[in-house]
Amino acid sequence: MKKLLLIIAVCTSTIAGAQNLLLHYDFEQRLTDQSGNGHDAFMNTGSANFVQGPNGTVSAIALKRDSQFVQIPRHTQLMPTTFPVAVTAKFLIDTLSASPSHCFFASSIGIDRYYGIYCQVLPTGAIAITIGDGGIAGQGTRRTLHSPNGVISEGKWYNVKCVFRGESDMEIWVECTKYKGDADYKCNSVANTTISYYTGCGNVSGLVYGSTAEPAGIGKIDAYGTGNTLNNTYYFSGMIDDLKYFGSDVAECDYTLSTESSLKSDNTISVSPNPSSSSFTISSNGLFSFKIISSDGKIVFENANSTDYVVNSGQWENGLYIIQGVLESGEVVSHKILITH
Repeated sequence: MKKLLLIIAVCTSTIAGAQNLLLHYDFEQRLTDQSGNGHDAFMNTGSANFVQGPNGTVSAIALKRDSQFVQIPRHTQLMPTTFPVAVTAKFLIDTLSASPSHCFFASSIGIDRYYGIYCQVLPTGAIAITIGDGGIAGQGTRRTLHSPNGVISEGKWYNVKCVFRGESDMEIWVECTKYKGDADYKCNSVANTTISYYTGCGNVSGLVYGSTAEPAGIGKIDAYGTGNTLNNTYYFSGMIDDLKYFGSDVAECDYTLSTESSLKSDNTISVSPNPSSSSFTISSNGLFSFKIISSDGKIVFENANSTDYVVNSGQWENGLYIIQGVLESGEVVSHKILITH
């Protein structure tokens, strides 16, 4: 057996303008800002618990809903007032029901009001991202985009991107799948948990920060009710890795996933091109069978006893697909393919 490093998903895109990276925490046993801007973070209490991340090395921080979070220093560079801004992160939620809000980034943990932006995972497995307008908390004065329920499951690592371009122009990306609400939403619309949708009635023309707002944070959000009453403080329950905050838009999918697998060196399968738009070829040194599974678990294609096979993906939806192959020896191997049209 020979160990090979497989690149199993590559997502790239070109955007206008340079990416303005404001901060970057890789959590490789440190809380130092890797962007070069000097915004080193610290724990609000106790010591950081660094653990194994999705790449198999100690590159993540564990936050276990125990009143502990990562505090980011307050600085004008981290308080942009104009759009766009974006957040990217990898995270794993251990128990969705453990907290009403698993907030993985807040640019300003507001006191009594909605400030800045924040990104959270709800117990339903939905992601909600919010722009604050400086209005009183608990009175609906903000803009929030919700993904459908169930896009996040417990015990699984996800690559996520949250983009804020304006009050009705936000996007949530989960593993290169985009969720974007209808721009013609209605104020306080009835939730439709099967689609992405907007809520909130604020007039958000830019990003707002209060002079008494707390610093930014990772893993905490305060919940205020009508009358500025602090109802509760919610903490993240799981692990976070490789968090970045941008004062700009970012490429649609700018991450690479990799995994190390034990494969036979003389009889493996390869997939190219990856990403693919209309078709791709699956090849092997010997006979193999395979099936292709979409992100929602459906088998979209399967074939038996091939050495080379061209798959027509022109009618498939954009996103990541798993190719599960079985070699002549009975060994099961997996690849991921990104479809982009």
